[in-house]
Amino acid sequence: MFTGRDKISPVLQMIYADKLHRAVAEQMMAPFGLHRSQHMAMMLLLMYGEPLSQIQMAEVFRISPAAMAVTLKKLDKAGLIDRVPHKGNSRANDITLSANGQAVMQETVALMKQVDEDMLKGIPEKELQVFIRVLAKMTHNLKEAYPEAAGEQPAVKRSNIKEAEV
Repeated sequence: MFTGRDKISPVLQMIYADKLHRAVAEQMMAPFGLHRSQHMAMMLLLMYGEPLSQIQMAEVFRISPAAMAVTLKKLDKAGLIDRVPHKGNSRANDITLSANGQAVMQETVALMKQVDEDMLKGIPEKELQVFIRVLAKMTHNLKEAYPEAAGEQPAVKRSNIKEAEV
């Protein structure tokens, strides 16, 4: 247990780093009229390189399709994405970056790459690899302990079955 003013728990430090990264990203994206979540959606489209549906994007970000719709509506209104009706499913759209969205990404990717490089400056590759493994283990632990919060189906336990049958 970490106590005292001179020590901070690893979890709190991780949360603080994430909040600071979010604040810097918001600051960097503001001149483009973007929020971090919108940039992340555009980044997904850029990295994937093929059209994605709203549902596919929501699944990647582990958010509801309705929440994804809000982000996509703002990007569409700004002319940063294109929506094309999906072949074979008239209710779905294939989403891609528009020419304007691609131009914005050329500028913003470089900015965010610099932010990430600044964040990781002075950390040896070996330490980063350990950090990635630790984060994966932490994620696994939370998913195992709280599957519903992680969007996972809880494992059926024998005690749950007995309680349900009574």
